Amino acid sequence: MKISKKILIVFIFLLVAIFISRYIYLEENGNFHTVTKGIVYRSAQLDTDELGKYIVKYKIRSILNLRGKQEDNSWYREEQKIAKQEGVVLISYSISSVHLIPPKTIDEIIELMKKAPKPILIHCKAGADRSGLIAAIWKLVVEKDPPEKADEQLSLFCGHVPYLWSKTKDMDESFWNYVKYLRSQKHK
Repeated sequence: MKISKKILIVFIFLLVAIFISRYIYLEENGNFHTVTKGIVYRSAQLDTDELGKYIVKYKIRSILNLRGKQEDNSWYREEQKIAKQEGVVLISYSISSVHLIPPKTIDEIIELMKKAPKPILIHCKAGADRSGLIAAIWKLVVEKDPPEKADEQLSLFCGHVPYLWSKTKDMDESFWNYVKYLRSQKHK
C-alpha cells in the first residue's frame, strides 16, 4: 500500500508543528515540572521573575543548581541575589550533560538533596538532561519507584532528546549505570 506524497507531507508537517508547540511551551514555563509534589521540582535556568514566581508559588526553600558556581555570569549572580532575598538555600554542583556521571557523584548529589530544606528546585540550563537524571535518581532512590518508572523523568515530555547526534544520551546511560551500581551494592 503506497502512501501518497500529500499524506506524508501532512504527517511530517503535523509532527513538526507538535514538536515546535511543545518546545515553545517548555520555553514559556521554564520547563518547570513537579517531581514529588511539595518536595522536589525541576526546571530550566529561570530568569529572575520566573524564579521569584516559582519560589513563592511552590514555597521553594532550596535550589540545586547543576550548572555549578559561575560567579562571572549574570544569571548566577541574579540567582544568588534572589535566593538570599527569599531566604532560599542555594547549592551549586557542576555536572555535565554530555559525559557519564559516576555513581559516587550521584550519591553525593542525592545526599545533598536529602539534607537540603524542602521543597527543593533542581535546575540545569534547559531542565531536560541533568535535571532529568537527578530527578530520575530521586524517584528511584527516595521514592522507591521501579527503574522503568523513574526513567520517565528522562523523557521527550520534559525536553530530553537523546537521539541521533545528541550526546545527552549519556544521562540515560548514567541512570542505568546507577541502577546496576545499586543492585551491586545490595549483593555486598
